Order: sequence, then C-alpha cells, then structure tokens
Amino acid sequence: MVQSRDGTLWVAEPSLAAIAQIALSGKVTQHPLPRGNGFPPSPSDLVPSPDGGIWYAACDQLGHLSRSGKFTWWGDGADVGNGPGAGPDVPGFPDALALGPDDTVWYEHSAAGDKVFSRVDLEQGPTRIVQLDTQFSVVAMTEGPDGAVWFTQRDEYDAKQREGIGRLTPQGNMTLWAVPGAQDLGALVAVGDGSFWLADRKADVLRRFTPPQ
Repeated sequence: MVQSRDGTLWVAEPSLAAIAQIALSGKVTQHPLPRGNGFPPSPSDLVPSPDGGIWYAACDQLGHLSRSGKFTWWGDGADVGNGPGAGPDVPGFPDALALGPDDTVWYEHSAAGDKVFSRVDLEQGPTRIVQLDTQFSVVAMTEGPDGAVWFTQRDEYDAKQREGIGRLTPQGNMTLWAVPGAQDLGALVAVGDGSFWLADRKADVLRRFTPPQ
C-alpha cells in the first residue's frame, strides 16, 4: 500500500490481479490490470508517481496507472503492452521499483542470465541503464542525496561477501560495498547526512552505512 501526495491510497490486490484506489472520502475504485500473453499479472512494488498516479510491477508486466484509471504498460516478448517504445526487448519480471532522478522510475530485471538496471517514464518508455555480467538479487532501491540510486543486494554468486549495498549513477556507473556480518539485507532509507539505514531481516537489527569518502 502506498499514498499519493493528494492523500489517495493505492493497494495491490495480487489475488484479484487488480489495484484498489481509495480516495480521502473513502470511495474505493478497483482497477483490474490489463492482460496480455504473459504470466497472469500479480501486482506488487507500488511506487507513487509525481503526476498523482502510481507505478507498479506485476510478474512480467511493468505499468503506470493514472488517477483517472488509465493504464500504460509494458510486458515481455509477444506481450508488449501499450506503452511508448513497447517492443520485443522490453524486459519481464521487473523488481525493486523506486523513484529516481528526473522523476523516472528505476528497477532491476534479468536479461540472458545477467543483471540489468533500467528506468522508465511515460514519454520514452523503458530505457536500459546498464547490464552487468554477474547475478545477484536486488532487495530494495532508493534515491540518494547525491543524485544516484542506492540499493541493497544479496546472493552475489561470484563474490565471497554475498550481502552488500550498491550505488548506481544515471550514466550506469556502479559501485558495490560488502556489509560484513549482514545476513539478509532488506529496505534502506537515506539519511540527511549522506548515510543510510539498512534493515537486516534475519538478524533483526538495523545497520548504518556511511559511504567511504
């Protein structure tokens, strides 16, 4: 569940393949997700959009829902959706959506077995930022005070330290730091002094990370 700037609540309804819109008056409007040739959409990762709507991920579908109930969406393969730039290379299974620089939404996905970071807006559609020759799971992302997007990651298969935090710039430059002792990193929050709070879900603790100068 997320809240728009005008107070509207948006609730993902995975079992109904829908998103509920709850106005301040209490009126509930249910929006069934569009269906294509891919997996049945199960919405998650709702992110408020600066225009008052929301962005969402739903299995192999990435989409935007406006306040008026209009869907703009992209899928995978033959299921390309109705968004600008929709085509056969649009990635499936987006995850870890976050509002990034210039009001674009950033997310991660896989392509040909590699980790990919992309961003999306309503004018250009999905745009790839960088494709990495490694695999790991991105748990959460957030925009930092430095104009980059930061994320927590786990299960990096080709590294001894499997839990860490990363920084990604709009130009595709990425830096990873290990978080010693972390067991299952989750959400992260940027702090005003340039540091971050990280949730360690397995250890039931909060960790503080200050980027090296």
